Amino acid sequence: MERTAANIAITLAKAQQALAACVLTDLELGLTFLDVAVNSTDRKRAQRSVRHAIAALRSANRCYPKLQHGAANLDAIRQRREQLAQRLRLILGVEETLRSEL
Repeated sequence: MERTAANIAITLAKAQQALAACVLTDLELGLTFLDVAVNSTDRKRAQRSVRHAIAALRSANRCYPKLQHGAANLDAIRQRREQLAQRLRLILGVEETLRSEL
C-alpha cells in the first residue's frame, strides 16, 4: 500500500510539472505573438497576433489556479503572466477594461 501511495505522489508531482510547463509555454507564446504584433507592418497580422496573445493568456489563466503553491517555475509563471498582461494593456491602451478581464 505504501508503494501505491508513493507512486500516486510521484504521478501527481509529474502532472504538476507538466501543467506548469504548459502554462509557461502559453505565456511565452503570448509574448512572442506580441513581439510579432509590434514588429509587423501588416495591420491584419498585427491584430491577429494580439488576439492570439490574448488567447494564450486566457489559456494560461485557466490552468494557473490548478497549480499548487510548490509547483516548479511558479515565480517565473507569475512574472511572465504579469508581463504579458501588462504588455497587452499597453498595446491595447485599455487599462481599466482589460485589467478586469485579464
